[in-house]
Amino acid sequence: MGRRSVALAAAATLMVSAGCGGNAADEDGERTELRVGVLSITAVAPIYLTEDQGFFEDRGLDVEPFVTIAGYFTTEDFAADNPETADAFTEALNEGLDYAAENPDEVRRILGTYTDIDEDVVEAMRLPHFFTDIDEEALAHVGGLATEDGLIDDEPNLDELIR
Repeated sequence: MGRRSVALAAAATLMVSAGCGGNAADEDGERTELRVGVLSITAVAPIYLTEDQGFFEDRGLDVEPFVTIAGYFTTEDFAADNPETADAFTEALNEGLDYAAENPDEVRRILGTYTDIDEDVVEAMRLPHFFTDIDEEALAHVGGLATEDGLIDDEPNLDELIR
């Protein structure tokens, strides 16, 4: 069950959904403030790079990462009530993920801003793969494992979960 729990946690990072473009700034150009839960691990470096490179700001978002979770998701109500903000966040984070994939030295640099990992370790570590595509087959498999292990009652409906 330990390996499955790790797989479930890893799959949560796949739930960054590919959305439409958008800008969440209001008519006066004021940015929308968001507080985003993240863990201080290498897999979330793209959110810090997204903030560092101004990809959120470009879309009118003022994002404050804080430590609680590894995946990026929202409630159905928030997405329905704030579609421009949800789309802007998704677009900016996808840009950050692409940037991380193309710039491993930047990933290593940004790790020092939110972790206490020794610089020599950061230089030697194998970085994760950063991608924006959602592997629905893998998510369905993880959902099946979660159901089988009794972590959830019913397998998730991916059509409802992924934007």
